[in-house]
Amino acid sequence: MTRHDDWRGAAAQLARAGTARGRAHLGCCAIEGYRLFERALAAGHAPTSVIVSQRLVDAPTERAMAILRTLAERDVDAFIAPDEALDVLTEGRTFGDIVGLVPLPPPLDLEAACAGARATGVALLVACEVLEPGNVGALVRTALAGGAAGFVALGGADPFHPKAVRTSMGAVFRLPIGRVPLAEAATLYATCARHGVGLVGLATGDRPPLWEAPALCPRAAVLMGSEAFGLSDGQLAACDAVVTIPMPDHVDSYSVNAAAAVALFEWQRAAAVGAR
Repeated sequence: MTRHDDWRGAAAQLARAGTARGRAHLGCCAIEGYRLFERALAAGHAPTSVIVSQRLVDAPTERAMAILRTLAERDVDAFIAPDEALDVLTEGRTFGDIVGLVPLPPPLDLEAACAGARATGVALLVACEVLEPGNVGALVRTALAGGAAGFVALGGADPFHPKAVRTSMGAVFRLPIGRVPLAEAATLYATCARHGVGLVGLATGDRPPLWEAPALCPRAAVLMGSEAFGLSDGQLAACDAVVTIPMPDHVDSYSVNAAAAVALFEWQRAAAVGAR
């Protein structure tokens, strides 16, 4: 069912979800566009509030109709807002004229993720002080595709920031995610150690190559450093192994997301080779 009444109230709540304090108060994050609605719904996360444009209601695509039907089946009403209002809410992005709020998924159970990690594989992808929300969202997507059991943001940007949610392409609703303050990093490291999950840091310099890492730490938590500075001295010191991705001499680094993708694939490759 669609409604023309208080879309402004729903829009105000959506704006609040743009801040960390607002998300904590609402217990929700903002989603936008067809793909995020499809993936949130497929993962069992029903929105609590939805706004669509008048033009979507007047001329809905089959994709939009399918989403609206699913929302109706789950007793979720959609507020109809003027087209201009949707343009403001989406900041002109063209992912689909539908926005809303979804309850934040339960946080990662760190003990369970480490205890349940495969004999060979990545238990956790850990983003250490990664500050750009888009990079954090991309890393969540990479963690899901790369077979990690969970994702941890150690300091840095919130994985449920609206930009992070968008760039994750819905992966935030399918992969357990935890946030650990920098001051509690030692607790994260100790939990990994208790369950036999080795800490593997990626860094530049004269270090063992990445392909040696799965043998050094078959069950791993892979630590990725901040965009500008990489892993801190303290983070490097905490690692059981620090490896590098070999590059030509005239190149100094990969982007953090590209490096994470290469690293996670290496554990998948090692597991596949070992299974032959």
